[in-house]
Amino acid sequence: MKKNFKLFILAIVSITLLTRFIGLNVTPPHLSNDEISIAYDAFSVSKTLRDEHNQFLPISFQSHGTHKAPLTIYLTSFSVLLLGNSEFSARVPSAILGSLTILLLGLLVYELTKNEAPVSLRSGYLLPALRREQNPSEAKNTSHSSSILRSRFSAKGDKILALFAGAVLSITPWHIYTSRMALETNVALFFLVGGIYFFFYAIGRNKSLQLITSFIFFALSMYAYHTEWGLTPLIIGVLFLIYRSTLLKKKAYFAGLILFVLLVIPLATNFLNNRGTNARANTEFLFTQDTLRDQLKTYPDNYFRQGQIILSRFIATYSSYIEPEKIFFASPNLLPKENPFQAGLILAPFLPMFFYGLFKIKKYFGKHAIFIYLWLILSPIVPALTVGEQQVVRNLPFLAPAVLVIATGCYESFTKFRKNKLALISYSVLVFISFFYFSLIYYYHYPKESGINFQYGYKQIAEFIKPRYDNYDKIIIDPIFGEGYVYSGLPYLYVPYFTSLDPKYLQGRGNNNLCGNCFAKYEIRGIEWKNEILQGNSLYIVPDSNKPPEELSKQLGLISEIVLPNKKPAFAIYESK
Repeated sequence: MKKNFKLFILAIVSITLLTRFIGLNVTPPHLSNDEISIAYDAFSVSKTLRDEHNQFLPISFQSHGTHKAPLTIYLTSFSVLLLGNSEFSARVPSAILGSLTILLLGLLVYELTKNEAPVSLRSGYLLPALRREQNPSEAKNTSHSSSILRSRFSAKGDKILALFAGAVLSITPWHIYTSRMALETNVALFFLVGGIYFFFYAIGRNKSLQLITSFIFFALSMYAYHTEWGLTPLIIGVLFLIYRSTLLKKKAYFAGLILFVLLVIPLATNFLNNRGTNARANTEFLFTQDTLRDQLKTYPDNYFRQGQIILSRFIATYSSYIEPEKIFFASPNLLPKENPFQAGLILAPFLPMFFYGLFKIKKYFGKHAIFIYLWLILSPIVPALTVGEQQVVRNLPFLAPAVLVIATGCYESFTKFRKNKLALISYSVLVFISFFYFSLIYYYHYPKESGINFQYGYKQIAEFIKPRYDNYDKIIIDPIFGEGYVYSGLPYLYVPYFTSLDPKYLQGRGNNNLCGNCFAKYEIRGIEWKNEILQGNSLYIVPDSNKPPEELSKQLGLISEIVLPNKKPAFAIYESK
C-alpha cells in the first residue's frame, strides 16, 4: 500500500507541475489587459518602488479605469526583478501559489478528517486481514473488531481522502486556467485556504503560533483580491460561531484577531479615502448598476418593493454562480461562444460525485461538515453582489469547498466499488477522456483562437521596436485594435514592459501629456489618416482595420505585419519616408 500511496502522490505532483508550468508563456497566448497591468506595475515597483502613476508603494493600484489589490503586484515584482520582463515572470507567482494551493487543500482535508472519519462495516474487505492478526477471542468480539478497524482505516483513510482532494483540484480546468495567469483571485485563494488550514491545525493540536499565522493569511487574502474583502470576514465569523467554545479559551485567538484587525486597517483606510473615485468597490458593487438604480427610483417611498427588487437581483446573480450547467459544462468559454466544443469549469464526470458527496460529507468530516457546507454556500455571495454577467474569477473561492465535496463523493464511491474493477476503470477512463478533451481545447485550440481577446500583437510590436528604438524620432501607436476598429488596447503598458523602458518615463507622462499618452519617443493616440500630419523619420503602428489610404503610399512604407495565432492580420508597421 505504501508503494501505491507514493505513486499516487508522484502522479498528483507531476500533473500539477505539467498543467501549471508547461508552456506558461504561450498558453494563454499573450498577457491579458489585467495581467499587463499587474506585470507593468510590478516592473515599475521593482525598479523605482513606485507604480505607473508615480505613487510610492501604494496599497491600491490605479489600473485603466479601476483599482487593483496590491499583493499580487508586489509578489510579481520579485519574479520580474529576478527573471526579467516576460509572460513567464508575470505568471510564475500565480502558478507557484496555485500549485501550493493543491498541497494546502490536501493538508486541510487531512486535518479535518483526522479522528473524524467513521468506518462503515461495509468495508469488509479489511476485516478478514484484521481478524487474522487478532487472537480468536478478540475476533469474536464484533465491537472490539469494529473499533480496531475504525482506528486502522481512519489513519489510512485520512491520507487517501486528502490525496483524492489534491487529485481532483490538480485536474480541475477552473484552477488550471486561473493558475496559468497573473490573476489576483488565484493568489487570494492560496492565502484563504492557507488561513483555514492553519486555523484547524492550530485548534486540533493546541498550537498558538499557527493560530496567529492563520489570521496573517486571512489578512493577506484581503490584500490579494476584492472578493475576499467580504468573504474572509464571513469565514472568520463562521469559524467563531462553530468553534466558539474552544476559541474563547485560547488567548492566541484574541491575539490573532487583534493582529488581523491591525493588518487590515490600512486597507480599510485606503478604501475610505477612495470613496467617490473609480476604486473597484465603487464601480463593481451591485448598487452602482444604473439599471438597478432606475428600478429603485420607480418606488421612491416603497422600501418593501425596493427590498424585493434588490433581493430578486441578488438571487438571480447568485443562482448564475451555482448553476451546474455553467460549472460543469459551459464555462469559462475558452473558445468563441458560438463554438459548441466547450469545457466546463470542473470536469463533467465529477457532477454526480458532487451531489453524492453532499450527502457523505458528514460521514468523513464529522463535526466539521457544517463548516464545509457554509463555506460552499457563502462563497458566491460576494460575487453575486457585483455587477455584470457571471465572472468566474470572482467566484474562485467556491472551488475549494466544491472540490472537497467532489473528493468525498469519489472516495466514497471508491470504497464501495473497490472490488468492481470494471466500474472503477470505466469511471477513470471517463475522467481521463474529459480531462484530455479540456487539455486539447485549452493547450491547442485556445491559444490559436483567443489571441484577439488577449490583445495579441503588442508584445510582438515591442520586440520589433526594441532593437530599432534609436533609429526613429517618433513612434506613433494607434491604441484601437481588432476587426471593425472598435476595441481599445493598452499599448502604453505592453510596449514599455516588453522593451524594459525606464519606468520614470511613464511616471512623468502627466507633466507633458499633450497628445493622449505621450512619453519618451512614444505617442499613443488614435490616428485619423485624413487629418494626420505625417512626421518624418517615424514609425506608425496601426491595426489592420486602420491601414493608411493608397494616396499616402509614397510617404509611408510598410515594413512589417503582425498576424494573430490563427493567421488573421492584426497590426501593420509603417515607416515614414
